[in-house]
Amino acid sequence: MIRKNRQEELTGFQEGGPYHPSYDLQTDFVMVYGIQGDFQERIRTWKEKGYVVHLMTGVSWGGYQDYLNGKVDGRTHWDEAQKNRKYENIIHGTSEDIPYMVPTIAYADFLTERIRIAVDAGVEAIHLEEPEFWVEGGYSDAFKREWEIYYREPWQAPHSSVDAQYRASKLKAYLYTRTLDRICSTLKEYAMQKYGRRIRFYVPTHSLINYTQWRIVSPESKLLELPGVDGYIAQVWTGTAQTQMCTTVSARSARLRRPIWNTALCRSLSEAPTAECGSCMTRLPTTRSIRGRTTAAIISARWSRPCCIRM
Repeated sequence: MIRKNRQEELTGFQEGGPYHPSYDLQTDFVMVYGIQGDFQERIRTWKEKGYVVHLMTGVSWGGYQDYLNGKVDGRTHWDEAQKNRKYENIIHGTSEDIPYMVPTIAYADFLTERIRIAVDAGVEAIHLEEPEFWVEGGYSDAFKREWEIYYREPWQAPHSSVDAQYRASKLKAYLYTRTLDRICSTLKEYAMQKYGRRIRFYVPTHSLINYTQWRIVSPESKLLELPGVDGYIAQVWTGTAQTQMCTTVSARSARLRRPIWNTALCRSLSEAPTAECGSCMTRLPTTRSIRGRTTAAIISARWSRPCCIRM
């Protein structure tokens, strides 16, 4: 290893595999991605090479088939997949069996227990990325149960009225706020009680501009109210910058301005009076290939501290 002092954690990258020299980027930290399989072994290999090790996983989606198919607690949880008006599962990307989730208590506890293994393995920070609930969702059995608990009345179809849509969105934001608070608070107490050390939690998220364009509910403003969340990451990159906006500037100019607008909105959260920490990381629209692995470089904006690289 070339770099010796990594404690400032100024640069980092995300990686789903164990250490390998071909993509040893000599940064300060690495975000080991995913809580499936032998992720504790992947953590070990990066720690042995002197990296400050973080863990990153999706909070609204992920390779959580063991949970969905009942291998965790003996009952299936496909009723917790987000469903649209046609009662179809809302699937992440091009996958077939990775749905966006309704964040129930059982789901939050499943994530907590898996991430606890990473705490035992010695990670110093945890990233729970993209708390996202689609506007078209709100029709699964799990969401209907949460509605009755929260509003103390029978579920209403979100499309049935403007008020029902508003109340559904309010509940969606609450559910992910509850989940983040539950996971972060539980594991921070666990790490302090068992190991006497403080671990950090960050929420990588797109801007509210993008979420509005994509019709996604996310509790971004609520992050500032959660003592267990230490900061957030502004996921601004080529994909988000290409999302069209209604603007009076030329198309060529807008392509350059959209990343600035998205980043500025995320930055505004860190300047709120209640925000003790607002880490903003920006993926640049430049990529390079390392032995077939696409790597997007990230440089922190001048008001941010850490920066990272998305693999």
